[in-house]
Amino acid sequence: MVATPAMPTFTDAQVATIKGDWNNIKDKGVDILFHFLTKFPGNYPMFKKFAGKDLATVKGTPEFADQAKAIINLLNGVMDKLGSDNNGAAAILTNLGTTHKAKGVSKEQFQQFREATTELLGQLGLGGNLGAWNALFDFLLNVVFTALDA
Repeated sequence: MVATPAMPTFTDAQVATIKGDWNNIKDKGVDILFHFLTKFPGNYPMFKKFAGKDLATVKGTPEFADQAKAIINLLNGVMDKLGSDNNGAAAILTNLGTTHKAKGVSKEQFQQFREATTELLGQLGLGGNLGAWNALFDFLLNVVFTALDA
């Protein structure tokens, strides 16, 4: 069982760090999704449009890029509101939790996304900022898990 993280309080410095890093990685959606699915291949079947296809082959397709773009667009919405409208960011994440609950996505799968993404951040040279990113993921998962539990 995956525990719901406590709701963090963000410092201005953390928000600035997260948003600065985000500007450097938001164009890496395909890499983020591919890393997640490579690290946790049990999640690949969730993506029905890729059923029966090799992940390495699918990575270069427009469909994979579209799926990655959907994830990035959602996170862009959260990032735009982070620090100035955390309630608005939470509303986006509540919707994410609600829609993914209907798809049968578990807390463990969201936790795996966190793990894969923070690992990739380290590989991209942003590992020194993991304290801020962990606060962000605590926020994301607190809201999403609350929606999954509803």
